Amino acid sequence: MILGRKSLLFGCHQFIIHPVYVLWAWMRISRLTGTKLTWKHWLLALVHDWGYWWCKTIDGPDGSAHSAWGADLILRLTGDPWWYEEALCHSRFYAKRLGRPASNFCWVDKYSVALMPSWLWAGLAYLTGEGWEYLDNKVYEIHCPMPHTFASLVLKHKKLKQWTLATLSRYYGVEIK
Repeated sequence: MILGRKSLLFGCHQFIIHPVYVLWAWMRISRLTGTKLTWKHWLLALVHDWGYWWCKTIDGPDGSAHSAWGADLILRLTGDPWWYEEALCHSRFYAKRLGRPASNFCWVDKYSVALMPSWLWAGLAYLTGEGWEYLDNKVYEIHCPMPHTFASLVLKHKKLKQWTLATLSRYYGVEIK
């Protein structure tokens, strides 16, 4: 089975677990920003990563473009170009490739990962093998070549959580926990 499909079925982008954490992150962020969540927020949380279904990699050329599929679906379902852009640019690297800024949803998505317990994220990443892409990818600010072990993934997630919370605190101008 290809990696993107594994990720959606039982990995870091699991089609139930990840959207639940995304919604939790959005609820927390919406309290700070005064944003009222609508059905479009829920829809985006659910489908934004579905493009991984056809991807052999998470961070390779196919995986890095996964957000285009979800963005197209969002546009068809909402008819709203703003939501299309939120979905399309939720990947910082894909947004950069398109010459656009990362969307606000990008940071909500990152926050959702930081809200997960390290043992859960590491377990999902270990189960699919996608964690090895995360450990080995030099584009990440927290890149740290490490042995391919569960403990390494737990450590990676803890570093990711620290980086995400610090970045979000700067982005929103308030301390994010």
